[in-house]
Amino acid sequence: MELEHVADFSSGGTPSKSNNEYWNGNIPWVSAKDMKSPRLLDTEDHISDVGLANGSRLAPAGATLILVRGMTLLNDVPMCIASRDMAFNQDIKALTPKHGVSGTYLNYALRAAKPQLLASVDLAGHGTGKLPTDILKSIRIWLPNVEEQQRVARILEALDDKIELNRRMNKTLEAMARAIFQSWFVDFDPVRAKASGESPDSICQRLGLTPELLALFPGSFEDSELGEIPAAWRVGSLDEVLVLQRGFDLPAPDRTPGKFPILAASGPSGTHHECMAPGAALAGRQPCAGSA
Repeated sequence: MELEHVADFSSGGTPSKSNNEYWNGNIPWVSAKDMKSPRLLDTEDHISDVGLANGSRLAPAGATLILVRGMTLLNDVPMCIASRDMAFNQDIKALTPKHGVSGTYLNYALRAAKPQLLASVDLAGHGTGKLPTDILKSIRIWLPNVEEQQRVARILEALDDKIELNRRMNKTLEAMARAIFQSWFVDFDPVRAKASGESPDSICQRLGLTPELLALFPGSFEDSELGEIPAAWRVGSLDEVLVLQRGFDLPAPDRTPGKFPILAASGPSGTHHECMAPGAALAGRQPCAGSA
């Protein structure tokens, strides 16, 4: 069944940002930067009731939000399901399920149709992608009875819950790794503890070290051009320990699909049969503000 018979389509908008009365309210306002997970719980920006009435529109909880304009569309078609009533901007369409259609099932059906949607993206100028509304409305999905829709949705939701749990665990582990690195190699806590005369057992217990690891840290400091550093360590530059290499130009006609993902600034962008940078650490040349 075509999407236009399954969901009601609505377009969003942006209240004037020069009017402070419209912003920093209690209504989540969705833009492309918020669409990073299948379920959207909150947004970076919020608008007021006055802002909603003067330039935006509300999508009800359970609606699927899909990006229809933006550079991201050249590599992906971001979409998410609204977990609460949310306003959204003009680059996004809200698909509200009609009677007899499960919003969760609709969201999964659209996610399954991503390859077809991505193939339908046009260029709107200046490298911006555009997903035409008429094409979106013509996408066909399989629509069983509502009981079957709900059964399918429950199974897929359970898998999404597991994925989200794993994502949170990975985020926690990453934060722990950053904290350990900060403690050991920026604040030099093991060296300071040894220099203060603290017992090895106490240091290991407090800092989560094994005796073997603790033995690798010196017990004193020496001066350097950067200030105090652990004794016998030295100050150097990155080019002494790594080779900095720019990315490879790999146009679509030159790609052979395989098991290695192709990474672009906006995220995954296909696959290739050959690994072009084995064992390398990757960093974008144009990171987002506040992160790298």
